[in-house]
Amino acid sequence: MNLPLILKYSVISLSLLGLAACNPKSSEVVITETREVTNRDILPQLFASSEDQFLPPQAKQALAPTKAPAQPGGEKHPSGLHADYIGKDWQPIASTQFRVLNYKFPTGEIYVSISGGGLIPNINRWLRQFQAPTITDLSTLSKAPLGNNLQAYIVEASGSYSPGMGRPNKENQALLSAIAAYPQGAPNEFISVKLIADAPLSDNLKQDFFTFIEKLHWNE
Repeated sequence: MNLPLILKYSVISLSLLGLAACNPKSSEVVITETREVTNRDILPQLFASSEDQFLPPQAKQALAPTKAPAQPGGEKHPSGLHADYIGKDWQPIASTQFRVLNYKFPTGEIYVSISGGGLIPNINRWLRQFQAPTITDLSTLSKAPLGNNLQAYIVEASGSYSPGMGRPNKENQALLSAIAAYPQGAPNEFISVKLIADAPLSDNLKQDFFTFIEKLHWNE
């Protein structure tokens, strides 16, 4: 039987489609060629976040939080706490939750805190960081002028320093600190200045410390 030409081609086309459906692998293409990496390629970063992998540098910079540079004397506390004097090699760094004024220098650091918990418990915490004997009576400590007409208790210790919070111990360190009840605060709130540096402390550093605490000021 002779089929019309159009019908004959239709039968052939349907047959070819049926063969393709029965053999899906016939549509797969395997590429074996390689290409050298060029300077236009961006290599993947192992363990990078999605942001680092896919965002261009300009977009990441736009999303990054802005941070104001530290000002001489440090940032002001809501109380108006500020320093009228700092050591010549003290570099102001960003304040933190527990460091209202914050400085570092080549051999150590010094910072001012306004916090709670009472004087003796905090003094003893500092002493224990140096494995030094604790106290039960503030009268055993010397005093020095602090800020707005306060007399602060002076705490000193030296030796192996254990800062805690998972940080490693540091040998040959010295503590020089001042602490007083904060008159503008709640009961048991205090203001303190804590200096920790390589031991022994130089006479110049000690003089800077006592001038610094005397020239601290805050709103009455």
